[in-house]
Amino acid sequence: MDVNYTTMVMPQALQALLYAQLFTEHNDWLCYCATKITKDREIARDVVQDFFAYYWSNRESITITASFKSYATRAVQNIAVSYVKKDRIRELHYARLPVEETEDIFTTEISEREYDTLSSNLFAAIEGLPEQRRKILLMHQFGKLKYAEIADTLGVSKNTVKTHLKLAYRTLKENRVR
Repeated sequence: MDVNYTTMVMPQALQALLYAQLFTEHNDWLCYCATKITKDREIARDVVQDFFAYYWSNRESITITASFKSYATRAVQNIAVSYVKKDRIRELHYARLPVEETEDIFTTEISEREYDTLSSNLFAAIEGLPEQRRKILLMHQFGKLKYAEIADTLGVSKNTVKTHLKLAYRTLKENRVR
């Protein structure tokens, strides 16, 4: 699909249909390209999903001069390389921390009162999430279900589950609960 539909004026529903078609046509190829760089299929899928989310959000300001496939391939490769670089930097920083500091991160003691306050804030924030997002978060965190199991149970796609979790965590982080 070499036509740049982003510059055309069309109804939102038609844009969404064309977007879905782009995703269907190019998803496997883009996942393959990302997997070659990240060496991890799940991370590669996340990279491709992030690209499509970015593309959809910015479709009106993006001008594609070649084919969509070449644009998307280059963008996914860049995102994957950035991910790998950030992951290496994170590992280097973590490796440099003294053992005592890394242990303290996970063994910080809090009072029972602080724990009660934090947990009540957490559950209040979770209750404030939209119903579907809350269900998915609870199934994942407390039910320990995998993305595919949640998707099958709720009759949605695995990417929908990932998106809802990402948005739920963002909301909780904004409320300083996570």
